[in-house]
Amino acid sequence: MNIFENSVLKPVENPAIKKEEPITETSQVATTEEKIRRTSIATAGGIFDMYLKKDEKLNIEEFGDVYPAEEIKKDRERVEYIKKGKDYKEPTDDSIVLENMFTDLVEKYNWFGEGVKVVQLSEFDDKIASGAHCDVILEIPTGEDGSIERIGIDLTTAINYDNLSKKRLKCLDAVKSGNFFSVKYFKSKIDNTKGKIDDVPVFFAGIGKETLSALCDSIAKQENTGMEILKKHEVQLMLIRELLAQTEVYYGIAQASHGENSKMTASLDYYQRLFDWMHDNKKSLYSNGFEQKALQDKVFAYIAKFV
Repeated sequence: MNIFENSVLKPVENPAIKKEEPITETSQVATTEEKIRRTSIATAGGIFDMYLKKDEKLNIEEFGDVYPAEEIKKDRERVEYIKKGKDYKEPTDDSIVLENMFTDLVEKYNWFGEGVKVVQLSEFDDKIASGAHCDVILEIPTGEDGSIERIGIDLTTAINYDNLSKKRLKCLDAVKSGNFFSVKYFKSKIDNTKGKIDDVPVFFAGIGKETLSALCDSIAKQENTGMEILKKHEVQLMLIRELLAQTEVYYGIAQASHGENSKMTASLDYYQRLFDWMHDNKKSLYSNGFEQKALQDKVFAYIAKFV
């Protein structure tokens, strides 16, 4: 169905790996014990800290070639006003780690298909209520003609059902209104698109803290052993299942609200088929007991049983 381009990964130094000092010339022959002691060891805690320190969010100050300086200044002030509000809460460490980890694993290990990129949105588009109010945009190449499908994802590690319900209602209300979202500050990783993009569907997805911690363990294990773990990790299947569950519900709501032949219904039919195609490509990742294990994650359980 879709044709993706392969991306070449360049090796980078991993700050999650603790490195000992190299063997000096005075130590011409290293014992087995010394070699083991000097081996780089990645830890789950180190992996967590590495992703916590990353910052790949778009900066609205870099859009001076798109918007007037005064407009950017006003948008920055709007964000600061929201952050000073009594109800504002800073992102948790877990949410920051998930956002950065999601970006890294989707791009490096083709969790949503080859060539898929993740653009982390600015604080403006994440926090302004009238905007998309999501964390990232998935850029999915969908054909030889260079076409790209862009989908917003609101990521979460929250087990707070009020918060999950709010995310759910935001997406549902967009379908019922017949209008998807706009993103004001966007810069593509694939083509030259920069500035505002419209008609962006937004879904929500995530994993609980325990699953996030286990994923950190898996990353550390791959770093230490060289085993191919992340490319086949079941969390990617959980995330795709979450997206697919939502499109099935949204499609029915679009039909009821706008009719079988409406633009919104056609869009949701397309996204349902897109996520279903992704799911079919990942069926080999299913293992015995997957369903029972996945449903122990309360975030997955809430979204996968989306009704």
